[in-house]
Amino acid sequence: MGVTLDLQEALSQDSTVRNQLRDVAHALARSRRVLIVTGAGISCGSGIPDFRTPGGLFDKAKKRFGIDGRDLFSTIIFKRYGGVEAFNKLMGELKETVYHAQPTRTHHFIKRLDSLRVLLRCYTQNIDGLEELAGIPESLVATSGCTYRDGKSVQLHGTIRKLRCISCAAQCDWTEDYVESFKSGVAPDCPACKNEDQLRNRQGRRSATIGRLRPAIILYEEVHPLGDDIADLQNYDKQCQPDFLIVMGTSLKIAALVDVVKIFADGLGENAIFVNKEPVNATLNKIFGYHIQGDAGAWVDLVLEDWEQ
Repeated sequence: MGVTLDLQEALSQDSTVRNQLRDVAHALARSRRVLIVTGAGISCGSGIPDFRTPGGLFDKAKKRFGIDGRDLFSTIIFKRYGGVEAFNKLMGELKETVYHAQPTRTHHFIKRLDSLRVLLRCYTQNIDGLEELAGIPESLVATSGCTYRDGKSVQLHGTIRKLRCISCAAQCDWTEDYVESFKSGVAPDCPACKNEDQLRNRQGRRSATIGRLRPAIILYEEVHPLGDDIADLQNYDKQCQPDFLIVMGTSLKIAALVDVVKIFADGLGENAIFVNKEPVNATLNKIFGYHIQGDAGAWVDLVLEDWEQ
């Protein structure tokens, strides 16, 4: 059973918890193959809201559009009257927020592990792309379908920094006009489809179907186009025998991810840690050696403080 260490308690004088956290930091310093799984909590410090906490994206979507927040990130939204417009507005506004965001100290800490050559892989549920901005190289390139085992970051739910056509699946970059179109509730036409349509017209052929753009994120109930490649990387990483696992900034509400975390944590004992603000349930408590309750950035600060001593 895992031990819960409260970060607030660790700040008190002569805290036993602080000493235990120091032991965790020293164990991490001795590790050579570190796996990391992250969620929205590590990006909140950059101004990007998380999903499930009060005031998060789900809560705001419910109050603003009268639609269950989870449904806005589900394929069900495209079958609901008024849902597509709400989805488009939210995506345009979220893209603007992400555009101005910068990596947090937690992202820079992950990059430091990479620079020390101990980061085996970072699997992120986030769609903000801040890992790439922090200099953590990608392991997958969606446009080519290539897998790079030397890359260190895997975006489990895609990225909002790219757009994808719902018809031809072509990817393209955002433009200012695209942002404004989404914010108005209208998804722009796909430029690749429009070019194909123009070519067909010049050749006297039937017009092509012109698809609409949407962010290159993976919605609930959708299959990741690079899912097989991600599974291959996960199997490869487990075979590399990681000696430390850090899961942080996520509530681990997705069952499939919990299954992966269980595999990664197997045999690591106290070297499998879960850093999150919320209390942990009995199921998660069995997976980890330590549950560090508190903000991921605050924990990172303590680790760096211990490493400098």
